[in-house]
Amino acid sequence: MRISVLLALLALLVAAVSAESQSPPPPVSDAADPSSSGTTGTEESEYVSWMADRERGERGHSLSEPKYANLHDRKLLTPALTTPDIMFNHDRVADDSPKTFTQDTLGYVTPWNSRGYEVATRFRHKLTYISPVWYQIRKGGESGKKLQLVGGHNVDKAWLDGLRTPHPNFLDYPPPRIVPRFMFEEMSGQSVIQLLSSTTSSNAVAKAIVAEIKKRNYDGLVIDFASMGFRKFSPYPPVYNFLELLSSMLKPLGKVLVLTAMPRRGSASDFDFEELQKLSPFVDKFQLMTYDFSSADRPGPNAPMPWLHSTLERVMPENQTLELQNKIFLGVNFYGNDYCDDEKGDFHASSLLADEYLKILELHEPMLEWEEELAEHVLNYMDKRGRHIVFYPTVFSLFRRLQLAHKQSIGVAFWELGQGLEIFILTIRHPFLFPHQVICSHSQFDLVSFHIAGLDFFFDMV
Repeated sequence: MRISVLLALLALLVAAVSAESQSPPPPVSDAADPSSSGTTGTEESEYVSWMADRERGERGHSLSEPKYANLHDRKLLTPALTTPDIMFNHDRVADDSPKTFTQDTLGYVTPWNSRGYEVATRFRHKLTYISPVWYQIRKGGESGKKLQLVGGHNVDKAWLDGLRTPHPNFLDYPPPRIVPRFMFEEMSGQSVIQLLSSTTSSNAVAKAIVAEIKKRNYDGLVIDFASMGFRKFSPYPPVYNFLELLSSMLKPLGKVLVLTAMPRRGSASDFDFEELQKLSPFVDKFQLMTYDFSSADRPGPNAPMPWLHSTLERVMPENQTLELQNKIFLGVNFYGNDYCDDEKGDFHASSLLADEYLKILELHEPMLEWEEELAEHVLNYMDKRGRHIVFYPTVFSLFRRLQLAHKQSIGVAFWELGQGLEIFILTIRHPFLFPHQVICSHSQFDLVSFHIAGLDFFFDMV
């Protein structure tokens, strides 16, 4: 496969979608004029001075000045974002910027990415919930049939104590609620169904989870069935009954149950509003896993905006109660993907985290291109392995997703805090503090399919 083909066909998709639109998007505010993007000579001088302060360990007054927390003034909220913009600003983040995004926020932290622990602690005032990815339910014992709850060795009590301590700059903010993730591991979906079909096994798992919640004084948990491929739960009575059982044990303790849910994939079995209504009496929050639209064998954008709209419209039709809307988290990725087509015609793909992304920007100085219908930035570069195309979040692409969440009165969940640029955390602001409005609506579109290098993709623009 050739990346040039991917780009050409992606452009055709955007052109086709744009042609179907019944009304053009409103003009971009003058305040975000692409021609004004970039780093001025004065800013370069300030940057040199700021770097010198940081190297001396003094960090200086500059980090607490308003402009270091104001993304618009730094010309980051623009489609015309440049490599120098990102390199100059990616870690210029003040601790004293408030959370002004009005909906709930959830941030995941993984033990294999320690940077997330630091981000969660430093910006805990911006997060309603923090979910350390610590626990797994596995089969064990000599027979291989005994259930085991593992992951307690990952618990970091000092870190938890730090999260529960009020932020010194926001003493009136409540601390984040700690809701670790639990999931079944090393078992197929069918194995889990069989396991939970046994009342004895189902009770044992629920009791083990609740005992750990009580022991660590957690505020609840995230239970992840979606990663195992479950789209709906009511068709599988053992899973449905287990969730109801778990909730009945948690509610008297005042604990929260968060359930992961698969995004729309164009199937009748997709998670939908009917399923939401069935589960809502005993599930407090639903986290839509609206990322990984593309993959190694299906290269493309991480979370195209039409797909997000389609997923939300299926899960939350118009004119629903605020109570139901407030139960939803829109999943937002802090990671990206790097797709490479080498000279031999072999195709490679890899996940991309902040450090690797910054190295690409520093070594290749690529030009970022904004794909409006996808609401994502994309860049290209060449190295000795071949031609690459990269989809990685930017402040502007994240801002657009938070705009969507604000418009729908839903929360956002970030996977995961240690994978993104440090400045990403500043996007947790009330979207209408900024000049852009949501300009991407897909309710008027039909299902659009497009073909990239022999692979069929579907953007559900319902």
